Amino acid sequence: MSMPRQPGADAFDFLSAQLIDAIQAWSVPGPAWDESALDDWARQAFRLQCAGNASYAKYCHARGVGPSDVSGWRDFVPVPTAAFRVVDLIVGRPSDARLIFLTSGTTRGPSARGRHLVRSPELYRASLRAAFRVFVLKGDESAKLIALPPSFTYEAHSSLGWMLDDVRSGIGSGDGVSVARATGIDWEALGLEIRRAADAGRAVCLLGTSLGLAEWLDRMRDGRSAEVTLPAGSVLMDTGGGVLKARPCLEDDQPFILYNVDVYTNLDIRKLYDHHMKNDALVTIAVTGRQTSRSLLFDKDGYLAGWQHNQTGEQRLVRKHPGILHAYANSCVHILDQDFFAYNQLEGIVSLTDIYLGLAAEHKISCFVHNDDFWYNSTGGTMNIGWQEILLILLIVLLLFGARKIPDLAKGLGKGIREFKKGMSEIEKPAEEEEKKTDEKPED
Repeated sequence: MSMPRQPGADAFDFLSAQLIDAIQAWSVPGPAWDESALDDWARQAFRLQCAGNASYAKYCHARGVGPSDVSGWRDFVPVPTAAFRVVDLIVGRPSDARLIFLTSGTTRGPSARGRHLVRSPELYRASLRAAFRVFVLKGDESAKLIALPPSFTYEAHSSLGWMLDDVRSGIGSGDGVSVARATGIDWEALGLEIRRAADAGRAVCLLGTSLGLAEWLDRMRDGRSAEVTLPAGSVLMDTGGGVLKARPCLEDDQPFILYNVDVYTNLDIRKLYDHHMKNDALVTIAVTGRQTSRSLLFDKDGYLAGWQHNQTGEQRLVRKHPGILHAYANSCVHILDQDFFAYNQLEGIVSLTDIYLGLAAEHKISCFVHNDDFWYNSTGGTMNIGWQEILLILLIVLLLFGARKIPDLAKGLGKGIREFKKGMSEIEKPAEEEEKKTDEKPED
């Protein structure tokens, strides 16, 4: 495969403008694309990536994949997120980026934060607003938007902050507000904004993280914040509650699996299931011995006994005299028995870790260790999944085709995992060498 010449700026701008028009037409709503149309967009985006992103083109070349080998979105070659720590992935030059988002650095520290370069904020904004209008607001833009997380003003380079700022000002009447301050969430302002909306006869759309909303509920429960009733028709957008929403689909007296969509692994689900049934456990958690900032603690029999923060040393032990404990990292793949619901009156925002710890004193919460398996988490940060244009193409799969295409996407990711494993050493080796050099620098 020969390396094509870098395209001019007009090639990127032309394709971006076409995609923006197509996305906006869909969100009106317009007619859904058929799969052949999606594949056509995918081929165009992949050709542009290979022509204008030398690092990505070389990576694909090493995998034996070029533009002529890609017939549709399933054939894309994914890259490990470690690449974003050592190379700028963008069509064109890094200086062409008009937005730069940084990953959080929670996995390897602030010095190892990756960069996500956005050449076209307009393209980014079009995909964001279309999804938000259709899937969050469901076409009704009359609600007052109230954001809890920090805005882009306080968290520079935060993709979440940028997106929340954009939808607050660009959707509906544009009078959305943020109650985040430099010192944290202004809980009094949150209550005041909700009451003002209610007085005006408007519903609200609360934009927050599970932790932030859970803290708000705790504050109202213990009296630190005044109780507030959300107006009728209000909408909550958060990052949790999946188990509660899925419950009606799971009530068939059979164990079920919870799988975090950010995780890639070749874990043998049948072995995990057999282990769960053999131990007659309420919950079985797949774990490994990899390094992590927080660990689950299990006793000699493999049952959950506590939790610890590996950086601060904080521990939460939930069983008396647990003996020698073994620390493992959660692989985010769980098997749950149907009785899980019987022991939990799940309401509102829930943390599975807290629930498991609450149950562990009297119930079997077992671990399944799979250290020999491949395991990879794509979320080193909020928006470090991939490069802008290919991320958009993958997002469109869900926007235009819905959940029925998820099984096909999963099959494609299976192939992608094999490519990840082949390329991890090539991409991550420079990252490790860079971090080693950083560690060896003398302190000032």
